[in-house]
Amino acid sequence: MFMKPIRIIFFVTAVLFLWACVPKMAPVRLDPADALFSRAEKMLQAESYPEALDAYGEYLERFPDRPLADAALMKLGSVYAILGDNEKARNAYERLIAEYPESIFVPDARIEILTTYYNQGYYEDVITQAADLIEVLVSGGHFLESMCCWATPIWPLALQRMPFIIIYWPSVKLESRKRKPFS
Repeated sequence: MFMKPIRIIFFVTAVLFLWACVPKMAPVRLDPADALFSRAEKMLQAESYPEALDAYGEYLERFPDRPLADAALMKLGSVYAILGDNEKARNAYERLIAEYPESIFVPDARIEILTTYYNQGYYEDVITQAADLIEVLVSGGHFLESMCCWATPIWPLALQRMPFIIIYWPSVKLESRKRKPFS
């Protein structure tokens, strides 16, 4: 009988000791800019496009100097493109290029501008601006992304990238001939 209380005390002490060692998780508080961008992202994921447009627009009005402002413009253009408003999508992409010329999204925005022209049937604009685009692009990432889309169930995305594939394909083939395989 004497052993039972010692076991219970030992067990309770061990549990309390282990519980005290568990790291305490403080609630994560986002600053207002990050909270607003996160809300816009959630709306985009939920396909609540008008609400996402409002949230991204509010983010750009309130926090134009924050690190995610260029991403907000890119997302804004993408939402307009999803909704089929190519003019507003193009305006968002052009604004991104003008206001954030050092952004990592600039090459994507340039390609998306071509896509908006293509979607509207402005094929001469696609051809004219594609020549400038090829000079600016530094990698074939978009080409590879588009080619990978053909091998997956998301081949309609590859169709959207078709203008770029047609224009960029010859330079990729030429560049690949210059490299030595597996060296």
